Amino acid sequence: MPYEVQFINTSKFASGYHWDFGDGFISKDQYPKHQFAKADTFNVMLVAFGYSMLPDTTYKKVVVHPLPQAAFSVQQDFLWVGQSVNVVNYTSHTGKNGEYDVWYRWNWGDHTPEDTGENPSHYYMKAGKYNITLTVTSNTNPSCTSSFTMYDAVELESAGDIILPNVFKPDPSGEPSDVIPAGGNRNYLFYPPVLSPTVKYTLMIYTRWGQLIYRTDDPDRGWNGYFRGKLMDEDVYIYRVEGVFTTGRSFFKTGDVSLLR
Repeated sequence: MPYEVQFINTSKFASGYHWDFGDGFISKDQYPKHQFAKADTFNVMLVAFGYSMLPDTTYKKVVVHPLPQAAFSVQQDFLWVGQSVNVVNYTSHTGKNGEYDVWYRWNWGDHTPEDTGENPSHYYMKAGKYNITLTVTSNTNPSCTSSFTMYDAVELESAGDIILPNVFKPDPSGEPSDVIPAGGNRNYLFYPPVLSPTVKYTLMIYTRWGQLIYRTDDPDRGWNGYFRGKLMDEDVYIYRVEGVFTTGRSFFKTGDVSLLR
């Protein structure tokens, strides 16, 4: 649907015709062309009138299958390489008798094999913008297909960026939480913001004499400048950050940071 049919009239010895397409439309053409707008089984009738005006009638069935309407959305359109791209399928596949079976093909625009799940996820291994195409086909004979392409559906940046501040000023009024607040707080906490997802992460802080005074394996935490409940002296401290991004690439950086009071 919509389905256009070219009718071939093979009647003999007729001088006039009456077509009833079963959907409320008629025609008197000898070779009519008719479009069926909805899915159903239509009992098409042809009445042929002879020269003696005695009619003869014949019937043919036309089966029109429903056409699925492919549609989807992307949950996040900006991601880091290695993060999962998730889609939500909104395809409509409801006919006269309720939902009918369909099958899906997802083209992710990166020359990888297509997925056939209803709501799959996908991992891109290179940075860039990608088009995503969903093709939906009905499980009918013949099958009916519709497609929907979302251009520049998702943009991915390369993983591996770590920004390292070289100075911070702790809260002198008392030891604050080391959990990084929403939106970040670069004044009271020292943390190297990891701008890519990780599967492994460790941050360690040392004094200049090699004493370990802070460690966390959580990228959402940072050093608050305290050790054993006491604010550390204004000085230069050594940091070490290491881990593995979700892409499999490892990272390691070390350097110094100045604590100001």
